[in-house]
Amino acid sequence: MKIYNLLFIMMVCLACESKQAHEVKHYGTLRSIKHEGDVSGKVELDTLVKTHLYGLGALAGIKGEITLIDGQTYVSKVIDSTAVLGSTTNVEAALFVFSYVHEWDTVSVEGGDDLELLISANLEERNDFAPTPFMIIGRPDMVDYHIVNLDPKSENKADHKAGSFTDTIEKRQLTLVGFYANDAQGVYTHHDSNIHVHFVEESSSLTGHVDDVVLGEGEFKLLIPKP
Repeated sequence: MKIYNLLFIMMVCLACESKQAHEVKHYGTLRSIKHEGDVSGKVELDTLVKTHLYGLGALAGIKGEITLIDGQTYVSKVIDSTAVLGSTTNVEAALFVFSYVHEWDTVSVEGGDDLELLISANLEERNDFAPTPFMIIGRPDMVDYHIVNLDPKSENKADHKAGSFTDTIEKRQLTLVGFYANDAQGVYTHHDSNIHVHFVEESSSLTGHVDDVVLGEGEFKLLIPKP
């Protein structure tokens, strides 16, 4: 009888693990930042298990951008109107969206100018409608991005993009890290979008929040978690 009980417990644990695989979690919300001006730190990243961790967000105080790829932390900040690399230790985030992914399915996809449509179409083919992390690897024609840099003396902390560094990257090798969800607007996607995307340029370790992207006509690798 004890053997059957043990097997039952193991099956329940496996079912729970399967249910939670690739679950998207978050600390903080865009809504609280934009509408309440709450830019305080919500999580210290060093307290999280880094193995298989993928995530993105904004530093406490809205003073920079954070991206994680398999536990590797990338931080970009703004100093004297210039984008610089920030410390990757003792990182505290006002907003952090993340998921643990052990294995990815990789498919080759043609580019275009509508990243959200590309992601949603591929998820629909998989009959996957849950919030999902994804990555795109390749050389986009164009990426418009920003790095937040809110003035701590600002009385309008709801304007989280005030003081941001903005720039455009063209035809450089990048990894786009993002999260797709059709029910997270105001939580971790903006009110007019179902995706939240950062980029990492591994050659320079630069990261930033993607405002607009045109992939172009090339071929790209799309990574979506294995079911």
